[in-house]
Amino acid sequence: TLKTRPVKLTRADIVLPNFRAKGAPAEITMQAEASIADIMRALQRPPLNVARNVDFDFDRIRGTAQSHVTLNLPLLVPKGEKREVRFALDGVARDVSIDGKLGPYEISNAFAHVQMDNEMLRLEGRGAANQVAAGFAWQQPLLPDNADAARLAVSGVFSPQHIADLGQGWAAVRLRGDTRVNVLVNGPLAKPNGFRVFADLTDAGFAPRPLAYEKPAETPSHVEAAIKNKDGKVSQIRARLHIDGDEVLATQMNFDNGVLSKMSLTPVNLGKTKDLNLSIEPQDKGSFVSLTADVLDAEKLFDTYNREVKLPKSSFAFLPFLGADTVVEGRVGAVVGAHEASIDATRFRMFRKDGLHEEVWLEGVFADGTDLLARIERLDSTAREFSLQTENAGNVFRLFDWVEEFYGGALSLQGKLYDTGFDADNKRTDMAGRLTLVSFRARNVGILAQILTIASLTGIADTLSGDGIKFDKAKSNFSITDGVLNISQGQVNGPAIGLTAQGDFDMVSGDIDIGGTLVPAYSLNSFLGKIPLVGSILGSREGEGLIGIGYRVAGEGGEVGVLVNPLSVLTPGVFRRIFEIGIGLPDREPDPAPDVSAEPKDGTDSVIE
Repeated sequence: TLKTRPVKLTRADIVLPNFRAKGAPAEITMQAEASIADIMRALQRPPLNVARNVDFDFDRIRGTAQSHVTLNLPLLVPKGEKREVRFALDGVARDVSIDGKLGPYEISNAFAHVQMDNEMLRLEGRGAANQVAAGFAWQQPLLPDNADAARLAVSGVFSPQHIADLGQGWAAVRLRGDTRVNVLVNGPLAKPNGFRVFADLTDAGFAPRPLAYEKPAETPSHVEAAIKNKDGKVSQIRARLHIDGDEVLATQMNFDNGVLSKMSLTPVNLGKTKDLNLSIEPQDKGSFVSLTADVLDAEKLFDTYNREVKLPKSSFAFLPFLGADTVVEGRVGAVVGAHEASIDATRFRMFRKDGLHEEVWLEGVFADGTDLLARIERLDSTAREFSLQTENAGNVFRLFDWVEEFYGGALSLQGKLYDTGFDADNKRTDMAGRLTLVSFRARNVGILAQILTIASLTGIADTLSGDGIKFDKAKSNFSITDGVLNISQGQVNGPAIGLTAQGDFDMVSGDIDIGGTLVPAYSLNSFLGKIPLVGSILGSREGEGLIGIGYRVAGEGGEVGVLVNPLSVLTPGVFRRIFEIGIGLPDREPDPAPDVSAEPKDGTDSVIE
């Protein structure tokens, strides 16, 4: 047991109203200054015995306190009688911090007004949690039968990064700008009974992804939520979203052992999305999810609203809150997106078992009559295979606003999903596959235009902004691991230009590092590269020719920069590869995708063997 060091008294007074009466209390008042830990140890010793039943190690508290203390101490108590010793403390605590974490938070730099008596500890002030400053008011009962009366109120104006630092990254990436937040925690901090949250979103931009709707800043709006806990886990959430000029959105979600088991939602009409209905109901095993809509705006389905927010690395999971066993069915009259692209009569079904997407199918018809088909099916005991096909990939690229003017292209996307997160070669990989795209034309592709301009290929750049550039074929291996897309052995070729590509793209943060070789006059250039001896020395790799220009596209948080190495045009291909060293985001195993550079023997692009 740590010893209590002496408490410095700057003033003390003793008043005895009736010193002849046995048991009459003496009132002792004093001004005290000491470390908070020493004061708490003194209060926990006889005869006060305060806070012995509080589940917290007060020796973890650092900081000093100056306080006014009043003791009511009975004197000359008759033998056999017990009289309560009463006390009251009123003071100021400075430079307060807590060793280790209080739940998920590191507490530091706190200043608080402190009040304490035999029944309750109260603190009010400002401090930092995970280096995020906020105001707080905390009351902690000191008697075991009153533990549920504990309360913690926190308030402040927080940036999206602050919200992420406080462990709410899912909300942070949907905000741009400061948000005023009030939080009330009911019950013991170690095991709260529930929370109440109010967030004023007026000054912030807000996007409830995956919906494409974006609320501009300065539009009056707020969200309020009541959260109930059971046995330390969330059991129910009730929330309402108010946006000036739109209908109030209300939802209630029930959880069973941390898994969403039942949900109701008022119809959603935001932006171009009309009459979206979502419900979750329990069934014999797991839950059943139903989604219907007259119109669903999917333009920003794969977009992170605020890529500037830095989130801690975490394992990638798709809809983990739905639980291990779930059936999802949906029917949408029209899926709309950017550039007037749309899919009619969209239907989909997902069957999830033991946390894995065992079976998924999606089908719809684009406005030009071409089909979109997607499938996931069990392949063997450790992997599932997936495929996505359409005869006009331009519809997909325009729908999600990836490329504004992209036309044609028979798309085949095929590969495997790995149950354990490791492929057949025991490399860390969630999914890996191959993309093939045949016969398409592109106009006004911003990144490609920058590369061509910097490389002084202005004639081709003018074509890209005019009638567009025709490409015969594109193909690439790809893999996704923990939300990072890796591209390897990527090739795009057409009569005018060709290029190779490899590198990484973080789908959450928007960080990118992709590079390769740009090959002008691809048809002639690649033909010369196939000449024996000459090609092996000067070209040396499929997709490259005698003349190639090294390029690199890199950036963080969606901010992209383009670098072109003009000297690489004079460098033989075997040495040109030196300029590609280091391409790819850090902390990754290089090229986890299997080698699929060779064409399938039957001449088709089939699932990787």
